[in-house]
Amino acid sequence: MVVTRGEEKTTAGKSVLEVTKLQELVYELKIEEVMTKEVVTVSPDDTMLAMKEVLRVKRISGAPVLRDGQLVGIISIEMSSRPWNGARSKLPWARR
Repeated sequence: MVVTRGEEKTTAGKSVLEVTKLQELVYELKIEEVMTKEVVTVSPDDTMLAMKEVLRVKRISGAPVLRDGQLVGIISIEMSSRPWNGARSKLPWARR
């Protein structure tokens, strides 16, 4: 933070008062005003590789999972990097 002539400035050059007003505006916005209306979805039958590619191409971090037009879950890129319950038994090298 930089102080110039008695007014505190952020490193981006905005006054602290400006930043505070912006933060207040964020809390006042309705979700409808910022949400995506063209929703990218995936199917439970898609592979994780296909899902990761969709998220990469669309530059999004997650997507609703639909089966026959009904929401059955939500998947995120974070889920692709953690172990999945039950999936390990489907991997031939992981069976014991």
